[in-house]
Amino acid sequence: MSYSYLLAGSRRLELLNPVIVQTEEQIQALRDACTWMGIGRGRASDYRRLLEESLEGAWSEKHLLAAYESSEIVDLYVLWKRHAAEFPGIMDRLRKVAAKGPTLREGERLSSSGNRPRNDAFALLFAGKLLAADIDVIGVDGAMRTGVRCAESADVVLCVKSEFFSVECKRPQSLNRLQERVKEACRQIRRRSLPGIVAVDCSALLRPSGTVMENRDLGFAEARVSAKLEREVAPELYHHRGPDLLGILLFARVPAMTQLDAGGERYRRDWTSSWLMVANRYAEESNLIAMKELGRKLANADH
Repeated sequence: MSYSYLLAGSRRLELLNPVIVQTEEQIQALRDACTWMGIGRGRASDYRRLLEESLEGAWSEKHLLAAYESSEIVDLYVLWKRHAAEFPGIMDRLRKVAAKGPTLREGERLSSSGNRPRNDAFALLFAGKLLAADIDVIGVDGAMRTGVRCAESADVVLCVKSEFFSVECKRPQSLNRLQERVKEACRQIRRRSLPGIVAVDCSALLRPSGTVMENRDLGFAEARVSAKLEREVAPELYHHRGPDLLGILLFARVPAMTQLDAGGERYRRDWTSSWLMVANRYAEESNLIAMKELGRKLANADH
């Protein structure tokens, strides 16, 4: 479904009270995030401005997607505000990823250093999800937890059942780049002394540029995203094996427009996300047990 089709079908969207309340809450959450991170400009501030303009009736691709795109910034704030003090240097990294990078994913190029802040944001988001799931995170992008020693550095280093594991995070922008990025992550894991996991943000693979998901309710949307991960992405990765690879964790977050009336004329801006674990059956048994424990905790996490 294209933006233009949805735009024509939901011109009155901003006048609906549920949407106004939702937007105001997102604006306040962004204000809180920017204040906590000490950000006065950049993409986080741009999202807040776009949402404020949308309440005044402004409408464009950026205005439509601002709520979805800003959800990553809000998640980073919510996930890290209780833990940042434990990781010296992590606040600088959070500020950088929230302030820099293209405003929309549509503005990213397949090969560009400008994508780096958004790529790094995924590693921070994943580490925050692990912390929320009560998984022992040791380090993130070289920022080590106070009082913990580990000779290895990776995108994320974690501890499960008293064993250290590395995580390499990748964010391919097309299905054609998926294999290349996962192979790169597997090579990085083999070079380390720690067995590891590959975490892949598949958001761009499931949502073609310039589209959003039409939706009846968020439960339905999450099921669709999970099904697409299982059908379209996971089978491409089953051949990655080796005793040092625990498995691959797939993640996707996509924008949705939830239908508010039977006639399909009014919509609410939403977003949904899902995780899928692809365990490596050729991994050592102890590593498979750790991978299953990781998946169980992630599945039961509140955030």
